[in-house]
Amino acid sequence: MKDLFTEVNKSVDLYVGVPDSLLKGFINEIEKSNTPHIVAANEGHAVAIAFGAMLVGKRPCVYLQNSGLGNIINPLTSLCLPSKVHPLLV
Repeated sequence: MKDLFTEVNKSVDLYVGVPDSLLKGFINEIEKSNTPHIVAANEGHAVAIAFGAMLVGKRPCVYLQNSGLGNIINPLTSLCLPSKVHPLLV
């Protein structure tokens, strides 16, 4: 996880997501860094926060578990794609 975090952290200035035990190593690296971190209520909420952050010039990373992919279909297709705003998803 540390290698993944190192690569992602080079281009990210905000992390947002829903914590999961499988991502524990990644989240631990986020918490060690000085990069802002927002814990969202659900995956769709995380995408919406990232969307707003991108509108003000931030470079967010949305992290989620595999089962969360289904929860972000609507925010991605109705919010991000029409606006041509594409947050990084891990």
